[in-house]
Amino acid sequence: RDTFDIHSGTTLLLVVPMFHANAWGTPYSAAMVGAKLVLPGPNLDGESVYRLMKDEGVTIMQGVPTVWMMLFAYLDEHPEIDAR
Repeated sequence: RDTFDIHSGTTLLLVVPMFHANAWGTPYSAAMVGAKLVLPGPNLDGESVYRLMKDEGVTIMQGVPTVWMMLFAYLDEHPEIDAR
């Protein structure tokens, strides 16, 4: 296992452009170990990212600061959500 502990039981949400340094090897790493790779499509707002995380059972997420800020803002606006 590597630093991120990516393995066949991992569900990885990649909310980083494929050309970004944070994503250069991730799609390959996920495929090599049999991890599930979830890609967000065109919707990068906080609610859409949260729903993907919840619906797909994401265990690791990679995102740029802007995406994290939108996700945290959405969670702050919805205190009824238990994001643990």
